[in-house]
Amino acid sequence: MTWSKTRIDQLGIRLRASSVTPEDLELLDEYRLEFSNACIQVTNVLEQHFVRVTARSAKSTRSIAEKLQRESIRFSQMQDVAGCRVIVDGAGSQDDAVQLIPKLLEVRSVVDRRMDPSAGYRAVHLVVVKESRLVEVQIRTLLQDRWAGISETLAYMLDPKIKYGGGSTLITAMLGRYSRLVAKVEELDQPLERRSAKQGVDTEAAGLRSALLAQIETLEKALLNQRGKSEDERQP
Repeated sequence: MTWSKTRIDQLGIRLRASSVTPEDLELLDEYRLEFSNACIQVTNVLEQHFVRVTARSAKSTRSIAEKLQRESIRFSQMQDVAGCRVIVDGAGSQDDAVQLIPKLLEVRSVVDRRMDPSAGYRAVHLVVVKESRLVEVQIRTLLQDRWAGISETLAYMLDPKIKYGGGSTLITAMLGRYSRLVAKVEELDQPLERRSAKQGVDTEAAGLRSALLAQIETLEKALLNQRGKSEDERQP
């Protein structure tokens, strides 16, 4: 099928208005499949250089519609219909990945959400071009990925708006606090040559990291337990 920008954008208009037909959903599935081979090739390249690379599932119909409603973009301009994720140990390794990937793949754009987090979400996103398709590469540290997992679980369990800074003010405040702690730990974790460090700061970083991980693990266990109970209750 030939996918002109006009055809894609018209489908996006219907998705934004939540007025899709079964035929539109079939078209959307076909359009998403257009990105599959490019995404596989990008993932294969990254797996040769990074230990933890995961293919991100194709953006759901709901996620596409919500993004079109939130942002003033056309569907043909959406850069994250397909993507994959690279998880690295810390901020130094993240910087290295951001420098390396443009040497491996054609990079169209870079969005750094570390200095300007989106609703507490911190990561670096690179949009690469493969077979004339755009594929988003998310580069997260282990701590950033754990934070994102908690945010997504809360959004699934309580309110989808949580993922974008909405929902309960209590939840938003908690996620904001954890996000700032992640940033603090990773600032202290940076190799000495990448920051102006004072003596003893490594000990502070280790203690702060340990405390943060303990809090995150406790919260993850509580969420996992609660999610399991909720799903059991939904079953007939």
